[in-house]
Amino acid sequence: MSMPAEDRTRQIRILADTRRTDLLRRLLRAPATISQLGAAVGRHPAWVRHHVLRLQTAGLVELCETRQTKGYVEKYYRATADSTTVELLGLTPVDAAPCVVITGSDDPALGLLAEALRHDASSPELLVLPTGSLEGLIGLRHGIGQIAGCHLLDTSSGDFNVPYIRHLLPGRCVVVTTLAHREQGLMVTAGNPLGLTGLQDVITTGALFAHRNEGSGTRIWLEHALQTLQLAPDALRCLPRAATTHHEAARLVAEGQADAAVGLHQAAAANRLAFIPLFWERYDLVTTAEAHRDPHVQRVVHQLTDPEFVGQVAALPGYNATYTGASMEVQC
Repeated sequence: MSMPAEDRTRQIRILADTRRTDLLRRLLRAPATISQLGAAVGRHPAWVRHHVLRLQTAGLVELCETRQTKGYVEKYYRATADSTTVELLGLTPVDAAPCVVITGSDDPALGLLAEALRHDASSPELLVLPTGSLEGLIGLRHGIGQIAGCHLLDTSSGDFNVPYIRHLLPGRCVVVTTLAHREQGLMVTAGNPLGLTGLQDVITTGALFAHRNEGSGTRIWLEHALQTLQLAPDALRCLPRAATTHHEAARLVAEGQADAAVGLHQAAAANRLAFIPLFWERYDLVTTAEAHRDPHVQRVVHQLTDPEFVGQVAALPGYNATYTGASMEVQC
């Protein structure tokens, strides 16, 4: 999806200040609080807050998590840059260290992967840009990022990802490596006060629903599920703005802004929500054969087979790591 011209212009103006670009690059590396950013750039938190809020207004930064710590609330922000923004900025890490960029669907195991790589000084830095599964594959086709994360169900074959890869990357040879199998379901308010058991109940009760962004694997699954139930997409009573990640959707439910959302078991558990299982899916990391030969990309893919990392993935609620690290080559 292309970015509206007025939004693109607004982002350019806001990022004309290199200090904001610096903050955005740091948030591409990992979520951070205002205080953490202030310590990193040597500025007072009030100064950082001003510029982060400007980035948030432009849709480049979002609040992703709040933590209760010693009597006060810590707010964590992260970059939300989509592929058009990445292309516009040509973003690289804040330092000159080698990096590997993963675009596409978000997944908490990618945070574990980035953390594991940080412990090895010879490893590249991993930048994760949550853009949605389709955007990730489209970005890969255009050379944006070296790896795309996706979990796209092809309803005609029942397979995940490969049919979309063949369609979007014709004539290319790609390597598909499984990160994990994951469980998704309805994330609802703790205690499930509305007694929801499935999508039909969400519609019947008029529950307020937190939708996911278009092009995300979860949104594509949901639209197919509604079609199977012979329901129109607008049968759901949705919040005006779609959530871009599983944890954002979960947070909207946890904060009482929505009654339900479809998302990961892990996201529901992390936000202390009730969870009604709906389906399992395969989440893959996709790279072109050319990019896969890059030693930095190979280092990232190799980390997926590390026993300690596999154990960490298996420990996530609703995750199956039996095939984590398994690769196959696909000639499109």
